[in-house]
Amino acid sequence: MKDFLKRFNSLGAKNSNVSIKGLFDLRKQITTKARGGKGDESSVALNKMKAQLDKKIDSLLETALLQGDDVVIKTWRDAIKGYKDYKQKWESGNLIDRLTRVNQQSGNRELVVAPESASNYIFNSSNLGFINKANLQRDILKMKENLSPEAWGGIRQEVYLKIINASKSAQKDGISGAKLLTNVNKVLQDNKPLMNALFKPEEIALLEQFARVANRTLNTQQNFSNTGAAQLNAMQNMWANVVTVLGIKNMNKWLAAIPGLRAISDRFRTSQVKQAVDGSPSVSPNVLGPTPGAIGATTTQ
Repeated sequence: MKDFLKRFNSLGAKNSNVSIKGLFDLRKQITTKARGGKGDESSVALNKMKAQLDKKIDSLLETALLQGDDVVIKTWRDAIKGYKDYKQKWESGNLIDRLTRVNQQSGNRELVVAPESASNYIFNSSNLGFINKANLQRDILKMKENLSPEAWGGIRQEVYLKIINASKSAQKDGISGAKLLTNVNKVLQDNKPLMNALFKPEEIALLEQFARVANRTLNTQQNFSNTGAAQLNAMQNMWANVVTVLGIKNMNKWLAAIPGLRAISDRFRTSQVKQAVDGSPSVSPNVLGPTPGAIGATTTQ
């Protein structure tokens, strides 16, 4: 008992460095010891310690779901394997209780975190595997019913922006069309119930089509031929449709992440000017053009 108490108290110590696996190993040992006590004073104390440990694990997990990336979530998923009782305890809650609250003055349900954090939580919960796909879809649809259009739209935008940001090029100066196409296909395959709850079938079709066009356009090696121009125009027109469907209003945030809708346009315009100059009639080396001082002057023979 003293050893468990010492290890438990060390969790709150400054600069303590306990791994996620270490937390679950300690939890397992406390659970086993408490069961062996058969309700005596020691086992009661151990069960109280376990409840406090679960609160700490809950807090760390909530932070990971709100802020963590794929690597962090994989670490949690690997550490939690085999701890069925903790999984069942965590599953007893739902997304709408964790991410929203009812405003006592207006009576409306609102997000308690930023849309970006909500989208992280939703995706990470799915990837963690604690919530099965059907229950996750159920919770998302409940949020859709209860949140304001602005809050719901914010979550949808952040989910798509998450896909965009995961598709950055190797140079980090825009996105890779190939990565965008791969990531859109992957998320639709791995998180189909989630995406079906967030987007209508025609919206999903638009996001798929935009990824395909971006793949063709962005992976063209500075192809500013007529075909390249047509692809660029198609991508820009399709992006305008995405903006409308998602209700995007803060364009600065998107222009920072989206692949060169601005940069590619500038590059394309530069190429058009170059082509116009290159296509202009050449002047014979023996013929002198007008000099600044001679513009408008009349030459007499």
